[in-house]
Amino acid sequence: MVKKQSEITKLVTNIVRKEGSKYSWKYAYGFLFRKIGDLYFDISILGVKGGFLIRDNDDPLFKKGFGKLCLDLNYKWYEFDNLFWEIIGSSKYIKKPMSYHSSCGHQMRAMELVGYEIPIDVWEEKKIETFVSNFLEEADTKVLEESSKVTSIEKYLPRMEELYANFLIKYPRALVEIQAERFFCALLTQDYEWARQILVEVNTDNPVGRSDGRDFWRRAKVFKRKIERANVKLRKDLNS
Repeated sequence: MVKKQSEITKLVTNIVRKEGSKYSWKYAYGFLFRKIGDLYFDISILGVKGGFLIRDNDDPLFKKGFGKLCLDLNYKWYEFDNLFWEIIGSSKYIKKPMSYHSSCGHQMRAMELVGYEIPIDVWEEKKIETFVSNFLEEADTKVLEESSKVTSIEKYLPRMEELYANFLIKYPRALVEIQAERFFCALLTQDYEWARQILVEVNTDNPVGRSDGRDFWRRAKVFKRKIERANVKLRKDLNS
């Protein structure tokens, strides 16, 4: 019988890799991932032994020592990572495999589309396989729906704000901001006045990704000026 955390991790990983391939998800470093258009989706599925609580949960089963299966489908605008890497001086990641958008340790957070925590009393392979398969089937539907609706950065912005509001309702104590994501939206839509306002208002003590917050925003100001000057020059060249 599977009891140790290492055994649970191995069991879940094997199931995720096998089931993910059935739904055309790629796997690397603990994540399933897929890119559709300008959107990057990833799935994280973790098995946690009883007594190891990842999140606050009032479910009495978790308090009785039940384990849990954590399943999350997240997504983001693909170009956010490339902008982030360029700003922090890690543009080498832009040419790395696509899996780096989930697993390199220096990437923008993705917004949660679907997330579950299922209490597990016995880590039985067939049961876990069913949970994972059902989740991947739901995820496939969500991915197709989302990618058909969010076809531009202008459409992504309100959806991002909606998902962020949902996240704060679900995790009211989370210390998460999306000012960097808004800043990237401003750059991609060439709304430099909005970008300037964000740079003025931003809380520089809040870290972005794995980079120091102050350093990121200092670099972001320089990057914004560089991009703005380049676009002004391009417009002049086109009009000349």
